[in-house]
Amino acid sequence: MILQSLVDYYVELIKQEKIASWGWSDVNVSFALVIDDYGNIENVVSLKTQSDAKMIPQKLKVPAQVKRSSGIVANFLCDNSKFILGFDDNGRNEEEKEKSRKRAKQCFDKAKELHNKLLSDASGRESKAVLSFFNNWNPDKTYDNSMFSVYKEELLKGGNIVFFYNGHYVHEFDEIKKIWNEWQCENAGDEKITCSITGKQDHLAKLHPAIKGIRGAQPSGASIVSFNAPAFCSYGKEQGMNAQTGEYAAMAYGAALNYLIEHITYKQYIGDTAVLCYAINGAEVYQSAFDIFFMDKETSYTEKELKKILESLCEGKTIEFEEQKLDPNMGFNILGIAPNAARLSVRFFYRNSFGQFINNLRKHQLRLEIESGKQDPVPIYSLWRLLKETSRDENIPSELAGEMIRSIILDSEYPATLINAIDMRIRADHKLNETRAALIKAFYLKNKSKYVPKEVLTVSLNKETENKAYNLGRLFAVLENIQKNVNPNINATIRDKFFGSASATPSAIFPHLIELSQKHLRKMETGKRIYNEKQIGEIMEKISDTGFPRTLNMQERGVFQLGYYHQVQNFFK
Repeated sequence: MILQSLVDYYVELIKQEKIASWGWSDVNVSFALVIDDYGNIENVVSLKTQSDAKMIPQKLKVPAQVKRSSGIVANFLCDNSKFILGFDDNGRNEEEKEKSRKRAKQCFDKAKELHNKLLSDASGRESKAVLSFFNNWNPDKTYDNSMFSVYKEELLKGGNIVFFYNGHYVHEFDEIKKIWNEWQCENAGDEKITCSITGKQDHLAKLHPAIKGIRGAQPSGASIVSFNAPAFCSYGKEQGMNAQTGEYAAMAYGAALNYLIEHITYKQYIGDTAVLCYAINGAEVYQSAFDIFFMDKETSYTEKELKKILESLCEGKTIEFEEQKLDPNMGFNILGIAPNAARLSVRFFYRNSFGQFINNLRKHQLRLEIESGKQDPVPIYSLWRLLKETSRDENIPSELAGEMIRSIILDSEYPATLINAIDMRIRADHKLNETRAALIKAFYLKNKSKYVPKEVLTVSLNKETENKAYNLGRLFAVLENIQKNVNPNINATIRDKFFGSASATPSAIFPHLIELSQKHLRKMETGKRIYNEKQIGEIMEKISDTGFPRTLNMQERGVFQLGYYHQVQNFFK
């Protein structure tokens, strides 16, 4: 299902000319060798362009790159300096450098053999120029050639090189394209199978494409489908014979995945998991909208405008967004991929209509609504913003991230690890901000508990509830407020010293806090003292029937935290 959706996505990208067609690859290219009719190098041109503060390679559509696992295999008309120039000078000493040069010479010979095989019958001047280059070039010339000296360090890092002849890239000439496409067809795998993805007859893909760009994975690329040990194989079959996948489908899903990963941003990573979203029609406006609502992507839309967009989509309306149409009935996929040694792990995959995902996201946002004491409208809480509150250093556990995504987009219960993490953070740093309070409220609205009545899961303060844990939280907020009024410049309030213990063992802490508050009240003006004494008295009436409880369990601590937060926000009014 995953690979099939990616193949369908690839087809749409081809129609929109966003991606290279079958047999071709979008590849980062660093240099072009300008050659004449006799294959002589006239110039070496850097193709890198400025991006922010650094120079990056240029993306070109070139003949499909081979997947290198072992041995020496050359690419056609686009490769690194080892294959195009026979150049490699890496090594800590002369012995290691000599070894590198010998292997580079072998690589060049393989490239020379490949290009002679493909271009020997070609009639175009560009083909003959390339052949002349390979047949006449001496790799030893590279080391002393002044044209290469300025780029030596970059060449040694493995940047790709292409050929440039008579004002054009060689791989873009019509005869070259025809030769390459025919070669691809003639040299497809020997074994014909019915592809399990497309259902069509195709040559078996023995090796699946390398997926590049996932943070933490191999820089050279990792596989999402691979069989490289007997334990992974069946009935003595080797490599891709264990997965009936045609060469077209393997190439297509690989190209689609690489395209998605190339456009991913920092905030589309949750923990080590890359969250890839794509609509079946290939329109990137759906990805953009989902990333704004879900992944905290920057936008020029206001919170009010975004909420109106959410409401319209949930009502089934097709709307205009970023000057394009958003259809809630459009099929949409969400794929989570994480690195796993030389492979990639699929953490999750969900497919549904875009509107259904948005509808579930809106339900989640409604559960999160809570008073903040600000004039601004209630914000849209991105997944990134929520999960940051579960970890001190933003090192979010991948399991929690995956479970949270599943909970939100499927409208299922939140993971228990979420409330555990929030409770631990509050008890560790004694901070209860708007986002944490919103998460506590949303969690218990969805995950019902007999210890958390719905009457305390309100947007703002509920003065009528008799719930003891909630009123204990309110009382703590009142006592802290009294302390702040008397000592406005105090460095550490009772929240900093006693919040965690008061929410866990009230009977051991509150008598001391009440006694402390009496000392503070005596220092107040009469009017303020009477007002605060009345507040304490009203709350104590809801608690004093059985006194302060010895302990509160985790669910009751959550209620305590909400009572505290609601009361604090009520002071801002």
